[in-house]
Amino acid sequence: MTNVVKRLNYYDHQFLRAPDFSDEQNYHLGMRRLHNSALHTWGVVQGLQVSLAGGGTGTAVTVNAGVALDSAGREIVLPSDTNLELGGAAAGATLFITIAYDEQQSDPTTEAGGPGNTRITESPRLSFSTNAPADNSTTLVLAKVTRTNTGLGAIDGSDRKQAGVVLGSELTINTLILKKDGVAQGNWPALSCSAANLAALANAGLTVSGSVGIGPAAPNRNLTISSADAAGVYANVRNANHEVLLGVDNTAILSAMTASDLQIRTNNATRLTVHANSGNVGVGTSATNARLQVDGAVGNTVGLFGNNQGMSLVAAFPCIGFNSYFNGAWKAISAGWSGVIAVDPNVGSMDFYLGAARANAADAVVAIQPRLSISANGRFASSMWRATHVMNQRQGALPQSVVFGSGGGTLVIIFSGSGWGSGNIGMTLQVDGVSWASARSFTNEQSSHKAFTTNFAVLPNTPAGNHNLTLVALPGTNTDGNDWYNVLVLELPI
Repeated sequence: MTNVVKRLNYYDHQFLRAPDFSDEQNYHLGMRRLHNSALHTWGVVQGLQVSLAGGGTGTAVTVNAGVALDSAGREIVLPSDTNLELGGAAAGATLFITIAYDEQQSDPTTEAGGPGNTRITESPRLSFSTNAPADNSTTLVLAKVTRTNTGLGAIDGSDRKQAGVVLGSELTINTLILKKDGVAQGNWPALSCSAANLAALANAGLTVSGSVGIGPAAPNRNLTISSADAAGVYANVRNANHEVLLGVDNTAILSAMTASDLQIRTNNATRLTVHANSGNVGVGTSATNARLQVDGAVGNTVGLFGNNQGMSLVAAFPCIGFNSYFNGAWKAISAGWSGVIAVDPNVGSMDFYLGAARANAADAVVAIQPRLSISANGRFASSMWRATHVMNQRQGALPQSVVFGSGGGTLVIIFSGSGWGSGNIGMTLQVDGVSWASARSFTNEQSSHKAFTTNFAVLPNTPAGNHNLTLVALPGTNTDGNDWYNVLVLELPI
């Protein structure tokens, strides 16, 4: 950096010579390089990726077009993809592929009056060496590759450095978006100010290698949370001795994992115990005689659940409890009679599942099937309760057929159509080859199309599965492309 910054000052009738124009260029060149070196770190700006040329069958590499900055602030521009032959290196050698700034005078004058070059061409110096550059801030390493007996090994870009930005002591920005090559832009995390004195990290989780502290205290564990207020609230999460400590005033809450159990204690009294070996849980007691044992009132009773005996609620007289057990002799609770209600915590919907058949063994695995779903807005859906428009303005001559699926139960089929003839005309509804009902009309006109009166057919005890539905013309009924048909199937779970 020069001590004095000067630029040309122009005025009328000024006499200019070649050094004046050189000074003009040097001013702008020097200030731009000062900007580059002061506000950016050296490295690759974009491109300049190194790959094996020709699919890796030879001894050359290809360096893609790109831009880099060196520590002097000089732009190194490779305008097009360039091949670099490495065949002269000995087998087994590790080669450093580098790029550096270079310039040469070019474009000689064709004018009379004296020789000279009219341009300075800035062309990068692309080379390789078995030794790392003495100053990798001016001779930038793009990649390393090993020369083998037959060609080249894999490209190693671990010594490659990306150019960056030098920031001062304070940075003001609306949103900081963190990008990564190979990650879709919609998945880049963003850090922004969401409200007064609040920061929001959107579209991301957070991974920290080392200790994290929240509050004035220096972190000494994976996570340390502390406060200087009167309550002295703190949390200290640590790996040592398999302990997890949470506390208010250092004493109110203590959660510690011992060699065999997980215990939660308050005021040095055990409140919850999980035995590591048996998996039994005790609430208010450390002696767990069942899968869940509660020492104290659960509502108006004491609860004891498990111990391989189904479910038991017991209490001392005069309270009333009940016991439900199953064993090899008799069954009060069987998996074959059980059902499941699944609640979606995100949308609030409920799905009801029931076993298709009773199981003989108490511990038999029964495949439950979904029977009814209730959405958060109150609508319900069932494979046996729905309406299906199987024919909608179907056009053409009879017969007309369609295959529809049903969850079983009672079917109510509403059907209508049209035709022409004389006297009683109409059509019959057939399901799986069985006639159920007819839609009819009476006409004295021989060739005028008439609408059949809409009719209903009730099909009880219809099995689940696919069914064939056919509309068949009654005797004396004619149909053609001017006739239309509609069929609606209502399924009722009865």
